[in-house]
Amino acid sequence: MIIQAGHPHKSAQHPVGCECDRVYSVFMAHVVSAFSQVIRTTDGRAYTVTACGRERPDGTWEGWLEFAPDDASPVLRTRRETSQPNLTDLRYWATGLTPVYLEGALARALTPAARSVSCGPGNAGI
Repeated sequence: MIIQAGHPHKSAQHPVGCECDRVYSVFMAHVVSAFSQVIRTTDGRAYTVTACGRERPDGTWEGWLEFAPDDASPVLRTRRETSQPNLTDLRYWATGLTPVYLEGALARALTPAARSVSCGPGNAGI
């Protein structure tokens, strides 16, 4: 889904060579799958896991995982976990994720390089 973030021209006419539609568009993230299994860390913190994704400008899809803690801590997100040719294949990818994979992804998300962002409403994800 593409949302126009604003139009820089006062008229509806685009100047020759204008790329504002490309520059001012935001690619919205989608929740692809919500997992029922809760992942726990060694310190006892529990996380619910959601697979998210977004369409890239070239029409392919990228996916990542988000971990929502059971306390007021920020949601953790992995970097891109997969690239798929379409949303159907991204959803299929998420169905094959095992508990061991999710535990490893949480370990990656807990590293200092992880970013705290959510694919909830109004967030572009990556």
